[in-house]
Amino acid sequence: MSSIEKISDDLLEAFSLLEKAARIIERSAKILSSKNLESEQPWVPLAQAVEETGMSVRQMQETIRNKYWKHGKQYINTSQGIRPYYKVNPSEVQIWLQTSPEKRPPAKNKRARRS
Repeated sequence: MSSIEKISDDLLEAFSLLEKAARIIERSAKILSSKNLESEQPWVPLAQAVEETGMSVRQMQETIRNKYWKHGKQYINTSQGIRPYYKVNPSEVQIWLQTSPEKRPPAKNKRARRS
């Protein structure tokens, strides 16, 4: 085998390895981008969620106060002060609304109703 043929074989092998590495990098990039899209949740203020959920602001506040929704799933509190400022994830709220009441998880530490 001449040195030119050996160099050609080495180059072919190197290109083959580069092609495999490029495919792996491409797959990894797709996985990472899909995970980033999944982690970005559309948190919107209660007033904006009224149209998307069909619930009033007061209904959403009561549902949060009575702990029917899970923090970080259906709602978050973005307040840095005394008064809470809630944002909700409309898609998770829709899923919760479409679940029959019997199948919904029970409220945690439900507050007593004021008379």
